[in-house]
Amino acid sequence: PSPLTLTPHPSPLTLTFCFGLWRAQASQPEIWGGMGRYGEICEQVPEPSVFNSLIGLCGKSGEGEYALRIFAYMKQLEVIPNSTTFRALVAACLNAGDSARAEQAVHEMAAAGWEPDAETAESLLRAVASRQGEVSLPGRLLPLLHRFLPCVEPAARGPLLLRLAADLCEASERCGGDAARLDEAARVVDALRFQAGAPPPLAPVLDEAAFGAALRQLHASLPPAGKPGESASRDRLRAAVEAVAAAHTASSTTAASGGAGEEA
Repeated sequence: PSPLTLTPHPSPLTLTFCFGLWRAQASQPEIWGGMGRYGEICEQVPEPSVFNSLIGLCGKSGEGEYALRIFAYMKQLEVIPNSTTFRALVAACLNAGDSARAEQAVHEMAAAGWEPDAETAESLLRAVASRQGEVSLPGRLLPLLHRFLPCVEPAARGPLLLRLAADLCEASERCGGDAARLDEAARVVDALRFQAGAPPPLAPVLDEAAFGAALRQLHASLPPAGKPGESASRDRLRAAVEAVAAAHTASSTTAASGGAGEEA
């Protein structure tokens, strides 16, 4: 049959059909002739929007590998990816449970001159923190944290750090009490203390409701208390969390007293 002709802005139905056609070609090359016909379709509309939509469809269906193949073919056709392309690719990898590929895509995004948005940065950080299949994460999360935390709104950074620490605690439990993850969680909480400062500056830069909820989540995720010195990683983490909780309580009290004084 004659090649399928696409307009510069194909409809979602057309894109869905193209995605199905491409999957059939990739899975049954002896019938469809490999990438040939899909190449004809893409070459007719070498626009990022077409590839972005196809990668997005991969993400919604949890097909991270297909998203990566489409991205590779996009570069082969010399179609320049934009920020939407990278966000869709990261989301597709994360939805497929491939945080390593998602991390690689975010680094490639930054190298291309695009910064991830807050949602992309937070999703990547949390996926790395809760990554399964690795016994330990020595130094894995903190470099990403220092690189991409500025992409998150200032008021949301504190709650995010606490959620990351909770993710690490839960991952540690899944891995049989992995001490390296607890050490990483303590460093994440210390990063919050370093960023927020002493009690007075803590409250103004935080979303109080979100921070309190994240702090309760982290408390619930902490490993049970045991004998002092029994687990240095556990003791270090609990001490860091208690210090942040005390600073938050002091800040909240100071803010409440100031507000009462203003009303008076």
